[in-house]
Amino acid sequence: MTVDLIQPENVYALVVGIEKYKGGSEWDLNGPANDALKFANWLLDLGVEPDHIQLFLSPLDKNVGVLEKAKAQGLNPFPADRNHIDSAIRSSLTSEGNRGDLLHVFWGGHGIVTKTISTTRGLFFADTDDSNKWNLNFNSLVEALSTFAHDSGFRRQNFLIDACANTYYQGLYQTIGAEAAASKFSTNGEQGKAEQFVLFASAEYEVTINESDIGTGRFSRAVLEKLQGQCLLPDMEALAKQIQADFLEKQQLEPVYKWLKVRGDEEEDDRLKLKDVVTTQKPLSQAQQLKLQYLQIKAEGLRQDLQIVQAEIDAVVDVLVVRKLEKRLEIIFGEIEQVNLDIERLEGNVS
Repeated sequence: MTVDLIQPENVYALVVGIEKYKGGSEWDLNGPANDALKFANWLLDLGVEPDHIQLFLSPLDKNVGVLEKAKAQGLNPFPADRNHIDSAIRSSLTSEGNRGDLLHVFWGGHGIVTKTISTTRGLFFADTDDSNKWNLNFNSLVEALSTFAHDSGFRRQNFLIDACANTYYQGLYQTIGAEAAASKFSTNGEQGKAEQFVLFASAEYEVTINESDIGTGRFSRAVLEKLQGQCLLPDMEALAKQIQADFLEKQQLEPVYKWLKVRGDEEEDDRLKLKDVVTTQKPLSQAQQLKLQYLQIKAEGLRQDLQIVQAEIDAVVDVLVVRKLEKRLEIIFGEIEQVNLDIERLEGNVS
C-alpha cells in the first residue's frame, strides 16, 4: 500500500466492540469493547477528531466502565446493535456526499461464514440471537465502499476484523435464514476506485482466539501493539506480514489479508480480492448475451420463490407441512446454485 501524507481532519473511522449479545451468556466475550476503545484512542492520539470516530460498544456488565472512559475522551459511544450500526453505515459511509482520504474500520466480536451461492463473511450485531440471526454482510460492505459516485467515497480504507469465520449455522434452512437476515449494502457508482486493505484474524472456516483471562482478543492485541508509533496510514502489508510471522512463530493460526487495489493498477502479483475488481473476460456474443439475460431472469424468479416458501414455513406450525416446505426449499436452493454457476461460467467465458 502506498504511504503518503494523510491529514487527520480527513480521516474517519467505524469502531465496534461487542462483548454481550442477546443470544445469552454463552456468547459472552471479555475484551472486544476495551480493544475497540484502544483503537479509537490510537486514532485520537494521532489527531483524528472525536466526531469523525463512530464508536459502538456493547460491553459485559463488569466492563461498562469502558463507556465512561470513551466519553471522557470526547467520544460518543452507541450500543453496537443492528439499528445503530446499520444506520450509521448508510448515513455516514455509503451515502452520497460522504468522503475522506482514509477510512479505518475496526470490529471485535463474533463472526461467521455462510456458503450457499458463495462464501460470505458475516459479523453479528449485539442484538443477535439464534432466532433473528442478525448480522452484517461484510463482503457487501467492502464492495459498496469500493465505489465512488456523487462526490463521495474514501480513497483508502483499512479493515481490521477480529472475529471468527466458522460455519456457526450447519443446516441449510438456518444458513439461508442467516443470509436473509444480513444487512447488505448497495454499490452506488464505479467499482474499484478505492484502495482497500482487509486484515482478518482468521481465514475462512477457522476461529480466532479471545483471551478472556486478560480481557483482549489475541489478534487485536497484536494489531494494537504493532500500531504503536505508526502513522495514520501504516504500511499495512508490512504490518500484516509481521503479525503473521509472529503468530507462525508461536504456532498459532495465522491472520490473513486481502489487498484490493485500485482498478488499473499494474502491480497484479499481490492482488488478493474478496471479489474480482478487474474483469478480463472476452466480449459476449449476441447469443451469449441473450442466454445471460435469460439466466438472470430465471435466477430472480427462483429467489422470489425462495422468499415465498420461507414465508410459508414461518407461517405454519404443522410439522409435516414444514418438512415438505423445507424439501421444496432445498430443491429451489439447488436450482439457484446451478443457475448462478451457469451465470459465472458465462460471464467468465469458462468452458
